Amino acid sequence: MEDGSERKVTGKNIVIATGSYPFVPDIKGLKDCPHCTNETIFDLADIPKSLGIIGGGPIGSELAQAFQRLGSQVTIIQHGAHLLKREEFEAQQVIEEVFRKEGITVKGNCEPVEAKHLDGVIQLTIRHKADNREETFEVDHLLVSTGRRPSIEKLNLEHVGVQTHKRGVEVDKYGRTSQKHIWAVGDVVGHALFTHVAENEARTVLTNLLLPWPLGSKLDRSQAIPRVTYTDPEIASVGLNEEQAKDAYGTNKIATYFVPFSEVDRAITTGRTEGFVKIVTKKWSSKILGATIVSPRGGEMLAQLTTAMRANVPLRKLASLIHAYPTYSLAIRKAADQWLTKTILPNLLKIVGKK
Repeated sequence: MEDGSERKVTGKNIVIATGSYPFVPDIKGLKDCPHCTNETIFDLADIPKSLGIIGGGPIGSELAQAFQRLGSQVTIIQHGAHLLKREEFEAQQVIEEVFRKEGITVKGNCEPVEAKHLDGVIQLTIRHKADNREETFEVDHLLVSTGRRPSIEKLNLEHVGVQTHKRGVEVDKYGRTSQKHIWAVGDVVGHALFTHVAENEARTVLTNLLLPWPLGSKLDRSQAIPRVTYTDPEIASVGLNEEQAKDAYGTNKIATYFVPFSEVDRAITTGRTEGFVKIVTKKWSSKILGATIVSPRGGEMLAQLTTAMRANVPLRKLASLIHAYPTYSLAIRKAADQWLTKTILPNLLKIVGKK
C-alpha cells in the first residue's frame, strides 16, 4: 500500500492488468539528470521555454507538436532517419514537413550520448551517426519517449508458476496464463501496446469468466490492429505497409492506390490538403492488406477500411458504395476507383493490343 502496509487479497480468479511503464534507456548521466516521461510531463507547473525529446515515435511526436504549440521550442532526437519508423514514407514526409513549418527541430539519425544538469538547464550531447560528429545543446526540460515495457518485475510471478517471456506474461488463446485461474490482459501481455487492444482482450477474458466454459471466446489475434498517431494531421494505419506487403507477397502481386487530399473537394475547401489516403491490396482481387490515412480526422476515416478488412470486403466493392459529398472519406472511394482505372483497364488494353 502507499503507506507501506500490506493487504492480502484473494479470489477464485485473478486478472493481471498492470499495464506497462516508460522505458528509459541507459544513457550516460541520464539517471542523475531530471527528466520526464509521458506519464510525468503533465506534472510540470509551467510550459518550458525549450524541450528536448529523446525518441520520435508516436508519443514523442504527439507531445512535440503539443508543446511547440503551447509555446516551447522543441527539439526531437530520433535514432532513425525519419520520425514514426513504422509508418509509410509518405506519412513520415508529411509530418516532418508540418513540424518544420511549425518550428520543431528534428535531429534524425542521431543518438544521445550524455545528459548533464548544469545551472538549472539540461545539457544534452548527441552523436550524428552519418559522420560520427558530436553536438551539444541545452534545453530547459527533457522528455524521454523511447517505448514502454510490461509491468511485471515486482509481481514475483515466477513464485506462483506464471510463465513470462521477454515481452510480458504468456497467455493461451483464451487469455489464461500457465496457471488456469490467473488471467492477463493489456500491455502486460505484450501483444500490442494499445488501449483498444487491451479493451478487446479484457472483453474476451470477462466473457470467459462470466459464461460457462463451452460458451467462452478466444482472443482475436487474426484481426489487423488499427493505430493512430494523434498529431495534426493524424496518421492512421492498419495492416501492412507497402514494403511489408511486397516482402510478404512479392512486388508483382501487390497494387497500391494513392489519393492526395489535394484532389478531394472537402480537403480543398477546408485548406487541409497536406495528407493522403494510401491503400495496399492484392493486385487482382483487391483484397485490402493495409492502409494509411493522413488527415485531420484520419482515425475516424480508418474504420471504413478496418471494417472492410474484417469482413473480407475487397477494395473494389467500396467503389460502388455511396459516400456523402463533400467528405474526406470520398478519398477512399477514389482509391477504390483506381482498381479499375489503374489495374484492370490498362491490362485489358494490353491484351487487346496484343490481339
